[in-house]
Amino acid sequence: RMACGNTIKQLAVALHTHHDTYQTFPVGGGLEGKHAAPFWSAHNTFIRLLPFMEQSAFYDEIMASTANPWHVPELYSANSAMMFACPSEPLRGQRVLARVSTNTTYPSSYVVSLGDTTLGSRFDNDATKMMNRRGFYGGRYVVRTMSDLLDGTSNTIAYSETIVGEQGDKRVGAGISATETEKVVNGVSVVENPRDCLSRATGKEYNGAIIANEIRGQMWFIAGSSQHCFETILPPNSPSCGVNGGSSWDRPTVLSAASNHTGGVMVALCDGSVRFFANTISTTSSGVTDLTDPYSRAVVPGESPYGVWGALGTIDGGDAVNL
Repeated sequence: RMACGNTIKQLAVALHTHHDTYQTFPVGGGLEGKHAAPFWSAHNTFIRLLPFMEQSAFYDEIMASTANPWHVPELYSANSAMMFACPSEPLRGQRVLARVSTNTTYPSSYVVSLGDTTLGSRFDNDATKMMNRRGFYGGRYVVRTMSDLLDGTSNTIAYSETIVGEQGDKRVGAGISATETEKVVNGVSVVENPRDCLSRATGKEYNGAIIANEIRGQMWFIAGSSQHCFETILPPNSPSCGVNGGSSWDRPTVLSAASNHTGGVMVALCDGSVRFFANTISTTSSGVTDLTDPYSRAVVPGESPYGVWGALGTIDGGDAVNL
């Protein structure tokens, strides 16, 4: 756990160095307008952090390429990429099958916070509709600055962990449970009533189908929700849920942080500190209802309905959190 804490600390330090240099935190998708969509809009925040983690040459090599990332897996599979896997991850140092392709690449154990809404990281190409996420990571093309963190940097999560999965992996934390249609649990989808996602697993395994092409952490460089994101809705090491037949890249999801550590997950806060949060952290708030209508993209401002965990996910919810 200590080694993992040191690794996620490097991400936190790199975030601040990036902000000191550009006066913004790294954006997901669309690297400074250098390349056109759709290929480079898939790059995640880790790409932007490489120069601040003593990997400038690796960054330059990636930026010099004009090929679809899926077509040049070797480019993204330099040994340097192993830094994004937790030392406790059994697949660290191994190349895993990348999503639906036949290529392999190094995985990532670390995920960025979308906050306490189920909107996913890339709902459409309209940047004006990307601004309504409540977390540190605003999704595709959205730029955050220190001044956006109105709840305070010590009360806002930047990164946490996920378990790296392989094709067909039904472990909670590694896969994403698939609902049969968009509205099946108690008449509504799990993304409209996220707590129903808890019923999708028995113990440490899902009790139904998983989304075959959306396994957590398989590609360290991709900005899609399943690969790069989590939400502070369900407690750490809870199930994750999405819509069967769709992609968790561009549809609402419930994505939980998860780890191979006993009892909780490591978290990097926006002030650069690293903490361990237990699975028992509060995820309920009295008198506050779920925030999101995922199909209209509407988000209600204010206190999180998901307790301390939810409050730590918001940048401007106004929640009082004492850690």
